[in-house]
Amino acid sequence: ATVAAVYAARGEVARRAAAGGHATLLWPRLLLARVYAPMFAAFLAASPFVVLDARHFGRDFLRQSKIMDRGWLGFENVGNGFWYNLHVNLGGSMGVVLLVLAVLGLVWALWRRTPLDLLLAPYIVVYFAYISTWSELADRYLLPIVPLLILLAVRCGVEVVALRPAARRRVAPVVGLLLLVGLLVPLSDSVRWNRDLSGADVRTRAKTWVEGNVPPGSTIAEENYGPPLVREADHRYYLAAARNTPAYYLVKLKLPQPGVLDKKRDLRWLRTRGVDYVIVSSAVYDRVFAAAGRYPDLVTFYRRLSRQGELLRVLRPRPGERGPVLKVYRLAPRARGPLG
Repeated sequence: ATVAAVYAARGEVARRAAAGGHATLLWPRLLLARVYAPMFAAFLAASPFVVLDARHFGRDFLRQSKIMDRGWLGFENVGNGFWYNLHVNLGGSMGVVLLVLAVLGLVWALWRRTPLDLLLAPYIVVYFAYISTWSELADRYLLPIVPLLILLAVRCGVEVVALRPAARRRVAPVVGLLLLVGLLVPLSDSVRWNRDLSGADVRTRAKTWVEGNVPPGSTIAEENYGPPLVREADHRYYLAAARNTPAYYLVKLKLPQPGVLDKKRDLRWLRTRGVDYVIVSSAVYDRVFAAAGRYPDLVTFYRRLSRQGELLRVLRPRPGERGPVLKVYRLAPRARGPLG
């Protein structure tokens, strides 16, 4: 926005400077009045609770900032963030062909430096560099620059065709085919992903198994990515809808975070809270064991659970199903002796 405003208003600033104004003072005032103040007002209009509930906003903002700095489960061994974002996140979402064309288009834009290039290229480079310094490298954070990279990829193809007008008939079909392939690869991946999401999931089958084998009203400790069980507190809503679904007292085990201890992931704590069953998911424990050095307490928790808990059922995805491996344990209460 700043670069665009500079290009749009440089003529006006030049005229005012020629009339006796000071350019060094005109630019800050102009940018504040035409860019920053309207953007801030639009932000507040779209997100009023930033002001109405400033304490909550500040707390959540600081929490998210700590996550970006500390990292998240599954990103402990990604290595260089720049390379990971490039070949895993962008490569996985855009496909190799489109990504290569986009990088070539970005290099071309930085070399050409037309007004359009100076609007797009610096933003892409700075944003990518900033995101790549984070310790939490989810691909969704790169979404703002993906449309711009696609635009540069297409522009690169158009520029290649225009370089040799005499060879346009031969070059244009090749470039068109490359762009078509580049667009079809991520499109087919998206279709396949959505088809998988609409199919059967092992967690639905796990929910049926739990409801048929675990007495209603039991207390269950459950990790993320587990079966969608009904909480006892929500049971009345199901009854009002004439659905007598089994309900349970659920103890949610939070997703582990590097450097953050969760007191609930302790057999002693679970038993003293009357937990009867524990359901763990490979979507969590596989990532924990892959970075065991960062989560020694969690590794101990899983090993003690496998030794001291009674494994009732292991539910694995069947052919055509998606989802993690789920393990259902029953805890035997202990009144005395060392626990956990």
